[in-house]
Amino acid sequence: MVERIEKEFNGTPETALSNFYDISPYSFSDHNQTAVKKFGNIPLRIYTEPDIGWWLKERNFDFSNINGPDCSAMINELNRLGNNRAKLIVTNNMGYRKPYNNRHPHSWSIVDNDEMLIWLIEQKEASR
Repeated sequence: MVERIEKEFNGTPETALSNFYDISPYSFSDHNQTAVKKFGNIPLRIYTEPDIGWWLKERNFDFSNINGPDCSAMINELNRLGNNRAKLIVTNNMGYRKPYNNRHPHSWSIVDNDEMLIWLIEQKEASR
């Protein structure tokens, strides 16, 4: 996978960091936050379930290995830029993978489908 990433990005973060910034919607280390500014006032939701206990036990991962910090940082930056339509949705004990209901906090099941559909319809109606 590393080889493929280096090929697609024409280098590594050490040798071609701007290429990584160009393709990423958000990067904490990009002090100009050029990419995230493109979101403007677009309604955006990011869902995360940062069950650090699960990650520590099951994967030996800590907060630096999961996307929760980046998710919250991106929403925070958008809010700081004036996008009050960008929201972080943090869930707890919702992540279970189908069909066997195996616990995994990085699962689509963390989204409340009915609530998400209502929100999407509201966004469509608000844009008219």
